[in-house]
Amino acid sequence: MLRAVNFTAVCCLLTKFGTVSISASGLEVVSEMNQAIQGKLHDAKLAHAYLYASIFDEYRFVPPKNWSELANRDENDEEDTQPYICFEINVSTMVQCLALFESRMSCGEKRDLDKKVSENFVELIYRGAGEPMCLALHAGRLHMNFQLRTLDTNLIPELYFAADSTVAQVIMKSEWLARTFQELDAAGETRVHVRLHQRANRTAPGHLEFRTENSYGSTELYASGN
Repeated sequence: MLRAVNFTAVCCLLTKFGTVSISASGLEVVSEMNQAIQGKLHDAKLAHAYLYASIFDEYRFVPPKNWSELANRDENDEEDTQPYICFEINVSTMVQCLALFESRMSCGEKRDLDKKVSENFVELIYRGAGEPMCLALHAGRLHMNFQLRTLDTNLIPELYFAADSTVAQVIMKSEWLARTFQELDAAGETRVHVRLHQRANRTAPGHLEFRTENSYGSTELYASGN
């Protein structure tokens, strides 16, 4: 998922730094170009990656006591807002760290791990503004630690979608979506038409259509409901 956010940051000329938000609900990483303000989405380009707490076997978030100061909360923020921390980090560097850990597991270390079933876990430690984020990865006898530079930032506003106006929701693989936007970006202009073709019956799958145009013609890509 982070590879797709990092891909968008590079190919769409977004900043290589992404905003990381951590709370009891999970993690969110956002790359953006321009400041996103609801109502002016035509000026904003955003890429989101969500890691919900429910996808982990065990997830625990321990906010610092002064989390409201670290998160730069405004006085007008709601009092019942759940604790969270927010900072900027180089998404490309974080992806490289995870890829290095994955490659080590697929090499000699993986043979040792297969001999003994053990839990894999990740620790993210962020102590405050200006402090590095400590990324600790553990899998059996394999342990890797990284310190990544962070920048202070504010929480990016959520994009509000009214439930009564939402026609459909689509879940798809981020790798395929990244490749799709790469082809569309190379073949057409900045405007992309997205159309959802709903299934005609229970047995016929629906599909998602991406279409862009330029002076030479048009490009259409389809994602099957299968």
